[in-house]
Amino acid sequence: PCHPYTEALLAAIPLADPVQQRPRLVFKGPVPSVVDPPRGCPFVTRCPHQLGMLCETERSPLQQVTATHSIACHISIERLRQFPLPEAGERKKA
Repeated sequence: PCHPYTEALLAAIPLADPVQQRPRLVFKGPVPSVVDPPRGCPFVTRCPHQLGMLCETERSPLQQVTATHSIACHISIERLRQFPLPEAGERKKA
């Protein structure tokens, strides 16, 4: 995963082994309104890496990660891969 929201969703999946633990990814900020969604990126209110007004006002461009995987984010794939996961150490390479 490259997008912070996808990482949080995957981290929420329970592990089958009760002994194993995975760090929780907890994003702070208000949950976006379904009735009045953000004008820019739908995840802008909770993203730990938002680029200020750009993410608040403009829809994120679609970027190809692989031939069958794309994400919508203003931050380049290369830069997203460099961010550490919140409370989880290093990001896996997608």
